[in-house]
Amino acid sequence: MFDPLIEKAEAEIERLKKEGAAASPGSTPVPGVGSGVPPERTSSDVPTGSRALTSKDVAEVREGGTPSPARETRALPGTPPPPPQFTVADGYQIELWAENPLLEKPTQMNWDALGRLWVCSSSLYPMIEPGQMADDKILILSDPAGTGKATKSEVFVRGLLIPTGVVPDLAFNNEHLAVPASAPQASDAASGTNAKSSMLNAKYGAYVGQSTELLHFAPDGTKRIVLSGFGTEDTHHILHTLRWGPDGRLYFNQSIYIHSHLETPWGMVRLNSGGCLAYDPRTERTEVFAKGWVNSWGHAWDRWGQSFFTDGAGGGGINWAFPGAMFVTYEGARQTVPSVSPGSYPKFAGLELIYSPHFPADWQGNAITCDFRAHRIVRFSITDLSMSDEVRGMSDEEKKAAAASPPTHTSSFIPHTSSPSSGYVTKEQPDLVRTSDLSFRPIDIKLGPDGALYVADWSNPVINHGEVDFRDPRRDHHMGRIWRISKKGEPVV
Repeated sequence: MFDPLIEKAEAEIERLKKEGAAASPGSTPVPGVGSGVPPERTSSDVPTGSRALTSKDVAEVREGGTPSPARETRALPGTPPPPPQFTVADGYQIELWAENPLLEKPTQMNWDALGRLWVCSSSLYPMIEPGQMADDKILILSDPAGTGKATKSEVFVRGLLIPTGVVPDLAFNNEHLAVPASAPQASDAASGTNAKSSMLNAKYGAYVGQSTELLHFAPDGTKRIVLSGFGTEDTHHILHTLRWGPDGRLYFNQSIYIHSHLETPWGMVRLNSGGCLAYDPRTERTEVFAKGWVNSWGHAWDRWGQSFFTDGAGGGGINWAFPGAMFVTYEGARQTVPSVSPGSYPKFAGLELIYSPHFPADWQGNAITCDFRAHRIVRFSITDLSMSDEVRGMSDEEKKAAAASPPTHTSSFIPHTSSPSSGYVTKEQPDLVRTSDLSFRPIDIKLGPDGALYVADWSNPVINHGEVDFRDPRRDHHMGRIWRISKKGEPVV
C-alpha cells in the first residue's frame, strides 16, 4: 500500500538533488548509488566514475599534482598530521596500513574472503549541515600487489547519510563458483583456472546500517531495504556493529537512546533501549538476541560460539552474553547480568578475540578492544570457569584425550567439586599499544587474513560525539587511518 508513496517521494528527492547539482557552478552529478545517475561498471565491477585509487594517485594528490583523468580522488584538506608516537608491547609493532585519500572517517570495517577490507566511511558525522549533500561511502581497500600496505581504494556505494556499519555479503550469487568434490581439478598451466582462481571472480554485495534502515546492496549497486523502523534519536547510538555470527545470522546492535519497531514477515520486532538483534537472511526472521548496555560497539565470538560484548559508554569491561540475557540500563529490566570483568573500566569500542597462529599460544582466546578516550589498545585474558585449573593448561589434543578417558575423581572435565561454577571471568593484561597523541581514536579492531590485527582509527583531536559542540572547528571530517599490529619476526598466516 505504501510502495507507490515511497517511490513517489524518492523520485522527488532525486529530482531535487539534480536541481541542486545543476545550480552549483561547475558541478555535475557523480555516478553512483544515491546520486540519481546509474553507475557505469568496468570488467572488474568497479564504477568508472568512482574508480579505484592507487598509490600513484595518493602520491599525485600529496604532491599537489592532478590525478589521472576520469579518476575520483576525495579531496585531501591539508596535509595529514604526523603519525602518533606509540608505546608498543615488547615484541610487537604497529604500522600504518592505510590513510586518506584512500579512506576517510571509518566507522566500521570487515574483511571479505578475498582479503579486501570493507570500510564504512562518514565525513558527515555527527550530523549533516543545512543544504549539505549526503555523500558518505562504502569503500573497499586492498593490497593487490602484496606490498604490506593498502594501495587500492574502490568506492562501492556512495550517496549515503551517516552509515554506521558494513559487512560484505559473502554468499551473494556466488553459487557458480562452487566446485563439486568429485570434479577434476585442472591446473593453472593447463586451463588457467582452478578452484582458487575461480574465487577471484567472486562478486560481493554488502549489508549497510544507515539511519532507520538495514540496507542490502548487490554487486551492481542495486539497493534493497531489508529492515526499516530503527530509531534515530542519537547518531552514535543508531544501528551499528554489523557482524556475521557462527550460526549464519547477521548480528547488529543499537544503543540506549534508540527505540526500534521493525515490521518483518514474522511480525513486529521491538527493541526499546540498547541491545543486539540477529537477522537470518535465509528465512527473513529477526530476533532480539540480548538487551541492555549503554552503547555497545563491540561484539565477537569465541571458538565455541559464545558471544562477548564491550560497551562504549559503560564501565563494565567485557560482557558475556547469551540468548535472552539482559544487561544494565535496559528499560524496565527486572534483573541484569553482571559483567565478567571484576572492577571498573573505561569505555571500550570494538572487540576481537585472538584466534591466530601469528600470536602466542597464551594469547589465544584473549579479547582485544579499544580505549578510544585514552588512546590505547587493551588486552584481556578470558578464563572459562567451567574448566578446572588443570584443563586450562591443556592443549586441544590433551583435552580430547581426557574427554575420551573414563571419568575419575581427577578428570579434567569435571568442574571444581568444591565450588562448581560456570561462565567466564576476565583479567586485564598490559596494554598492547598506547600513545599520548590526541588524534589517535581507535574504534574498531579486526583480525586480518594474514593473522595480524587491524585497527580503524577515527583520527580526531576531539572526542567522537557530544562532549564538544557538533560545529566545533577542531572536528576533523576527512582524516582516517587503518593500523596493522603484528608480532615482530613471526610469519604471517
